[in-house]
Amino acid sequence: MYTGHLSAYRRSFALCLGGLRKEFDLSQDYDFALRASERAREIVHIPHVLYHWREHPASGAAGGKPHARQSNLAALADAVKRRGLDAEVLEYPTANRVRMRLRNLPRVSVIVPTDSPIRLTKCARETSAANSLRGPGIHPGYKFRFDWQTPRLGRADLT
Repeated sequence: MYTGHLSAYRRSFALCLGGLRKEFDLSQDYDFALRASERAREIVHIPHVLYHWREHPASGAAGGKPHARQSNLAALADAVKRRGLDAEVLEYPTANRVRMRLRNLPRVSVIVPTDSPIRLTKCARETSAANSLRGPGIHPGYKFRFDWQTPRLGRADLT
């Protein structure tokens, strides 16, 4: 979620959400934005610079607020729980991540359109090799479909 320190909310909406919560000190804006994103009918970007960041020794950007990161993770974990997601919240050096725990992996088809039999063959070899590794990031339900068509050769489907 990309939000800045300056956000604009309708007052009635902010009151409906319960305002800022004390238990998320140092990350109240993040917690509030997460809750607002669950209930808002529309979220828009104001395409103007309305705020400039100024870093100083006590700012969070300079590491002056070490507890801010923990309250940030707690706000995200609370959003995951509130939404009823089966997921874990991970802390990365410069960001947070939510990793979903998928029980029944859906089948995924990857369609590679091309007009070149040479590129098709190369892509088929490389993606089949990558899929056979089944390493991190490779979805075990992938089905690779290579679809190509040329004016001379017509259409072929290598599944």
